[in-house]
Amino acid sequence: MQETEHLSSCARFLSEFSWIYNARMTDLLIAGTLDAIPAEWVNHIDKLSDEELGKVPFGLIKGHLARVLHRRYGFTVLGIDCDASHLLKAQERLQHSGCTENIHHFTLQVDDSAASLEKVRHMLLNCPDHVPCTCGEEYKSDKELTTKNRYVLVSLHGCGQLSPGLVRMFHALTELEALVCIGCCYHKATQLDNYFPLSHELVSLGDQWLSPDARYQGLRLACQELRDSWAPDREPRHLLFRALLEVACQKYGLPWKKSRRHMARHSQLSSWDAYREHVMKDVHCHTSDEHDSWCGVLDRLHTSHQHQLPAVRTLTLLRQLLQPCWEGVVLGDWARWSGARLVAAFPSAASSPRNLALLLARQPPPH
Repeated sequence: MQETEHLSSCARFLSEFSWIYNARMTDLLIAGTLDAIPAEWVNHIDKLSDEELGKVPFGLIKGHLARVLHRRYGFTVLGIDCDASHLLKAQERLQHSGCTENIHHFTLQVDDSAASLEKVRHMLLNCPDHVPCTCGEEYKSDKELTTKNRYVLVSLHGCGQLSPGLVRMFHALTELEALVCIGCCYHKATQLDNYFPLSHELVSLGDQWLSPDARYQGLRLACQELRDSWAPDREPRHLLFRALLEVACQKYGLPWKKSRRHMARHSQLSSWDAYREHVMKDVHCHTSDEHDSWCGVLDRLHTSHQHQLPAVRTLTLLRQLLQPCWEGVVLGDWARWSGARLVAAFPSAASSPRNLALLLARQPPPH
């Protein structure tokens, strides 16, 4: 009962403060998010130093997981990835690992469909025999490793719908004795139905809780690396510059098209002039007058909004505070729905951006 009340309480809390995260950061000026922040919050946060702000309490992976499970523990590993290029890299890495036995890679799109379940079941039934090797001598016993039909489903940083899909697969395949699942990229779901929320506690709230759009933005916030990577000085300036660019594009028709995977490097964020020049490299202008005209639009926007930098700083801090709460609600919802335990898998966020694992174990049959 206490866990149920806690989950519902967190959901109501996130609903009350949904204005903090229900718009993309690139749209924070267009959506008026900064105007919703109480002025006294901005004034208080603006008086804190960066040091004080820093003290606020707050799949297969290209073969790495497979190699660790085998080399350290001696397990036979069946590595599955939907991206064949990942498996090629995993095979290359395996050739240089010192042991190529007992790690087998497969390309397969895993979901909870009947066809996918049948393919995984066939793969388990045809699992290659364990080949004796010296890996995992500290942990393994011959009896455990030669026992057939004992499988644990392990997922590290499974994106989007993969995590609840693996829970459904675990319940459908009796060959699986346990599931250890660390999710990631919670917002990369093709749809929210049968994905989030799933527990009775949150489903029963219905539209009284959050709209689908707000839930999607909450899922995006849940998987962001804000707790340890947030930079009080650099991050707000970058976000304000990017938001100004979005206003120029949407409101004034700036013909800018992103041509690089990373918008701007640190040196290009050192000042507004440096950022503007970087942006203008991706704006096609027929004449120098047209170029100067667009620079003027950007400069006027910057002059009009540069006073809001403290508000952006406050917003990033508020989002940082809500991030672990949102991730806790997502995982708590899945845990209540599936009956799984939540276990801290890594000692710190420095080890992995996602730290909590869903743990399910099948009950042993009665003697």
